[in-house]
Amino acid sequence: MKIPVSTLLGFSWFRLAVIGIPLCVTGIGLIFYLKPSSGSTIRGLSVLTATIQALGALAVVLFFVALREYLKYKESLVRIPRTTLDKNHLLNEARKIGENCFVDTAPNPEHVDEWLDNARQILEGCLMDLLDAHPVSSRDLPGILKATEEGFMALLESANRNREKTDFSLSNEEILALVPRVFKPIPDNQAIQNRLEEMRKTEQQATFG
Repeated sequence: MKIPVSTLLGFSWFRLAVIGIPLCVTGIGLIFYLKPSSGSTIRGLSVLTATIQALGALAVVLFFVALREYLKYKESLVRIPRTTLDKNHLLNEARKIGENCFVDTAPNPEHVDEWLDNARQILEGCLMDLLDAHPVSSRDLPGILKATEEGFMALLESANRNREKTDFSLSNEEILALVPRVFKPIPDNQAIQNRLEEMRKTEQQATFG
């Protein structure tokens, strides 16, 4: 994918690198070419050496920062192909997210809040992957979350069947009672809402040309 130079020059770090790196290299070259008389003393030689090292380090830093900005911009241009699923397949994929969630299925009673945050973050990440892979509208989100919650509930229920409360684990009923607390904040997740808004705008553009 070719990116116009004019576009790259719009980034401040890239402009700075384009200007700064040649200046640093020129400065180093001039020092070697002119061989200032100050270099004949130990102190002067130390100053020149430090100057060369500083210019060299600055050029390297500018190069890698500009490279990072370039790669980030190039990555942002990549469009992940989305495959359209019918409602049943979409809900099935959502349920699998819950069923296969890589989370501790027996939370410690002393770390329930951490467990809730961890489980929520994992599920939100998986849901973002689902939104990246398949077109989803805001109307579909409640059904997707419900299917994911059902899958997550099934995972915990299967792992904790007949589990009784101990000093290191909650009972099966207490663990299942935590599930609504995991899912309640997810619909308000800003990243998920932004992704749904992006898809809504894309759908509008495709409809109205």
